[in-house]
Amino acid sequence: MDQDYEAGGAVGAAGPGRLSAMSWRNISAVVLGAIVGVALASVYFAASSPGNFLGDIFQKMRMAAFFAGGYAALTAVIASLGWWVLGKIGRNGLLAAGSLGFAATVGTYFAVNYDGAEDLAGMMSVVFPYALCGSVAGMVSWYAGDHGDRA
Repeated sequence: MDQDYEAGGAVGAAGPGRLSAMSWRNISAVVLGAIVGVALASVYFAASSPGNFLGDIFQKMRMAAFFAGGYAALTAVIASLGWWVLGKIGRNGLLAAGSLGFAATVGTYFAVNYDGAEDLAGMMSVVFPYALCGSVAGMVSWYAGDHGDRA
């Protein structure tokens, strides 16, 4: 496999077995979005959970970040696949990135936590603030990635 792929492929002009600069920028953007999403979700969890707010906020944030990191990794995979599909149909703007972050977060939460006996409305009320964090993470990823305004 000696030939290079078109720009935007996994290989690009860097040659076989190497990621192009655009791919690294997009990978970095997804990681940055995941970090922002985990940070926002951790702060929300720490602020909304009962207890001595000032005494154990950092302990709560560490615990939340640990669990949110697993969700973020799974959500990033789902969102990356969704972003690929949206790119194929030409829907790759800021609104699409935010909507995808929201939907991927909700989808990940339901896939992991829904057992059939749960009240869907109740689950949605729990996941909604975290889905907003996912939406912001999607927009951060879009802004940090290659969103079409770079040469």
